[in-house]
Amino acid sequence: MLQLVIGRSGSGKTETLRRQMAEDLAAGKDVVFLVPEQFSFESECNLASQLAGPDFFRLQVLSFTRLATRIFEAAGKSPRFLDAGGKALLAARAAMTVQDLLQVYQKAATAPGFAEQLLAFFDEASACAVTPCNWKRRQANCPREWECAFRTWRPFMLLMSS
Repeated sequence: MLQLVIGRSGSGKTETLRRQMAEDLAAGKDVVFLVPEQFSFESECNLASQLAGPDFFRLQVLSFTRLATRIFEAAGKSPRFLDAGGKALLAARAAMTVQDLLQVYQKAATAPGFAEQLLAFFDEASACAVTPCNWKRRQANCPREWECAFRTWRPFMLLMSS
């Protein structure tokens, strides 16, 4: 069963999850704890000290990448991940695909280093949960005085969705 725990910082989400995991492990259930990539090692160490005992071995702390790898392995497939060079090639291809639609960045799209800068933007946008879909939704509901900011971001969202 999938269970989402949502709440503000300090509202007791971690304690609620730890308590539920301890109960499930004591009841003989297997538990998968999905955490962001940067917290997988720290979470596993914390849970190992808090939930010590033989039941701990039925707990899997997985990042999204490790979960994807497990799914591919279970399906008998070998996961393939793009390295930095592959990502740069895809970003350059995306820029070339929509170059005619870009106004401000049309010339820059073919400049050396543009793909790497674009990837850095994609990473930062993703970290801030900025996607073309939620950007469009926010643009539709934004005050008139923010219109300029949304026009500035439009090329990036176009590139991100290509």
